[in-house]
Parts: sequence; structure tokens; C-alpha cells
Amino acid sequence: MSNFDLRESIESLAERAKGHDSYLAEKALVAQFNHLLSAAKLNFPERIDLNALPEVWEYSEHKILARSISHLLDATKFLAQQGLVRYGKFEILRAESQLAQDFQALANSGKPVGLVFFDIDHFKDLNTKYTETTVDLQVLKPFMRFVKDLVQARGYSYSVGGDEFIVLLGNTSALETEAFANRLLDEAAACRFDVDGSEVSITLSTGTCSSHPGNLSVDEVRKKANEAENSAKKKGRNRVERSGQ
Repeated sequence: MSNFDLRESIESLAERAKGHDSYLAEKALVAQFNHLLSAAKLNFPERIDLNALPEVWEYSEHKILARSISHLLDATKFLAQQGLVRYGKFEILRAESQLAQDFQALANSGKPVGLVFFDIDHFKDLNTKYTETTVDLQVLKPFMRFVKDLVQARGYSYSVGGDEFIVLLGNTSALETEAFANRLLDEAAACRFDVDGSEVSITLSTGTCSSHPGNLSVDEVRKKANEAENSAKKKGRNRVERSGQ
């Protein structure tokens, strides 16, 4: 069975549906869902059947569209778990599977490698308030672009979970890694995201670790940075904590 990816078509439908009749947008999404269902030749639970949604006129245009996209994403994720389709978060940042190889490439220079582990504070609350799909498109996507632009040629950036991220920095000491994390924290806090007409800001909990080649493995550096991030959360969030190595 051939693989295909619906993320771009979902985003395109959402964009084109703005200012248009919600009924037409709903029908377009149903068509995409049926295409997915037909290609996979699977029967889905009723909970992700777009045709089972309540009548369009019972909801505002925004609500019905957001719910439709959310159901379509559920279907895509379900198929991805079966290995039948590809699913990911926009492919703006590097995949977690590339982390070990990139770490080794940076370490081969003989210079220290810094790792920043961070996540968005109170992200679950955003999903609850605006829906996961809306937050994915209007917060996560531009945030990933922001992270990628901030890192640029200094290293690599990765998406490692729904709201968890890693940055690898080449030739970067522990103090320099911490300084970068503080810059990341400050600039992220200054970002403003337009979420369904509301201005939303975010903060980050961030942990850092740096290691000279041969001292620590990528897994050890990541673990220490993650532990430092957890410490930042326990101390009130919106802060940077450096690993004691």
C-alpha cells in the first residue's frame, strides 16, 4: 500500500475555508477523510467519522471547521499507528531520530557540544482552551519556525514530542549553552501568536547540559538536560536550569 501524507492538504483546506461557507469546508474535509479511509481499506470507530458530526448550522463556522480538522487528524494518527500513512508535525525541525548522528558529527570536531531541552509551559491548557489542532497550526507551527531561525547555523533543532524540543549547539561550553537558553527564553516570551483572533504568549521551561567529546554520550547529555528542565518546572517554570554535569 502506498504511503501518503494529508497534513499539507489539511492546512490548505483550513486556510481556504477562512471567510467561506462552513458547509462547503465541511464537505471538502469529508472528501479528504473518505479518500484516506478508502486508501487504507479500514473501518474506523464511529468517533472519528466526519459524517457523524452534528449538523453544520448548530455551530459557528470556526467550531465546526476546527472539529472537522481535529477528527481528520485523529484518523490520520490512527492510520499512522498502523504504519499505513505518514504523520508528523510540519517537518520544520529535524526528527528525533537524527539526534545521535548529529551529536556525533558535532563532537567529532573535538569541541564541546551543548544541548538545550525545553517545552512550552502550560501547553495542555492551551489545547484545552483552543483545541489541539488550532494550537498545532497557530502556535506550534510558527514557534517551530522561530526556533529554527534562532538556531540557524549554530547547530540543529528537533521536535521530540508534542511540545518538547531539543537544540544541539556545536563548539558551545556550559556557560554559552546556558546563555543561548536564556536568549531563547526571552525571545520566546516576546513572541505573540494570533489564535482565533486572540493574542497568545508563551513561556518555556528549559534545561541545559554541555559535554566535551568522549565525556558523555548523547543519551547522557540529553538525560541531564531533561532533568534540569524538570527542575526548572519545579522551581516555577519560565526559567533556565543548568545541569550540574
